[in-house]
Amino acid sequence: MKNHEKYTVIQELKTQFPKPPEHFQLAVREAVEEQLRTDVKKTSGKRKKYKKILLLSAAVLVLSTSTFAAVRQGLLPYLEKWIRTEDPAEQLQTDIKETADMDGTPYSGPLWTISQAWYDGGYLIFYAEASQEGLEYDLGSDHIYINGQDFLLNYIKDSENPGNYFCNVDLTDQNLEGVLDIVIPLKVWKDNNPVHKEAFSADEAEEYMANVEQLETQEIRFTVEENGTVRKLSGKTAVLKDGEVEIKYAGAAPTATRIDFTYHMWGEDGQEKLSMITGMFQIEDSKGNIADSMKDLVNFIEVKEPYKDNKGDWCLDYSIQVKGLDKETESLTIRPYRMSYDKEGKAVPGTEELLDFGEFTITL
Repeated sequence: MKNHEKYTVIQELKTQFPKPPEHFQLAVREAVEEQLRTDVKKTSGKRKKYKKILLLSAAVLVLSTSTFAAVRQGLLPYLEKWIRTEDPAEQLQTDIKETADMDGTPYSGPLWTISQAWYDGGYLIFYAEASQEGLEYDLGSDHIYINGQDFLLNYIKDSENPGNYFCNVDLTDQNLEGVLDIVIPLKVWKDNNPVHKEAFSADEAEEYMANVEQLETQEIRFTVEENGTVRKLSGKTAVLKDGEVEIKYAGAAPTATRIDFTYHMWGEDGQEKLSMITGMFQIEDSKGNIADSMKDLVNFIEVKEPYKDNKGDWCLDYSIQVKGLDKETESLTIRPYRMSYDKEGKAVPGTEELLDFGEFTITL
């Protein structure tokens, strides 16, 4: 399997959570990610291709590691690591009253209890705990409905505390304010295998899954209130010396600062310049906080190739989400940079070089 095919598999696993029980999902995903990491270490030759894969693989590792650690300790310790510019304990919601649609289902009550939640206009984050009845099943959902809109629900099961789930929804580019009405179509599976396994080989999968029964879905309903206002803008343009940047969206929330933008470079060297930008950015707010897309990434950043628009200008699209910036910032300065790499394709510390031609500032 080629590297780009493996990346496609990871993206599909991330955006289309599966029908089987979650332990099956995790086993498959971990196997794919491990194979990708192994192949990346063996890669040599084209340095730029290596850097692209490394950046994407690093994002997978950051998300997976931090999420596993967070769930074991509950929601608040994770938020304290994620949100650096304020105390999340002051606005963490704990008085949530969930209900469940019981009509036509065999369950005696809600299988999930939503014990903690946070929504700051960026990410919706909540901590779910299985009821005693829910502990008898494998639970999960790939979608969540918020104010009637369908979104991807990311969730992971706590391996050390059965029944606890850490869930998050990326709402960084949405305009959802006030109270969110939430519905989770909670899927329920019953593992009828003689021995429950958390991981198994591909050869065992078909036989194992034949003994996993999908039961009636239960709708879990609850509300969460936004705890702040996001400073944001869209449809603006930043001027460069030899081009411009189209700002499609920019917003600063405690959980994530998101910037979606497109470079438009003029001149014959536009392609050469944009090819130097490989997903490494420093983002500075007006308070002096600096986030690095290699260290403070919240979600995947896809490294794309330059292309020509219908005007003949060279263009490059990016969508970046980073943590650690102040939600009250009045501006954001985005600075692309590059690094030198050794023979093994590893970045050499201290070789950061700012690409001044691509730096721009936007006012929120």
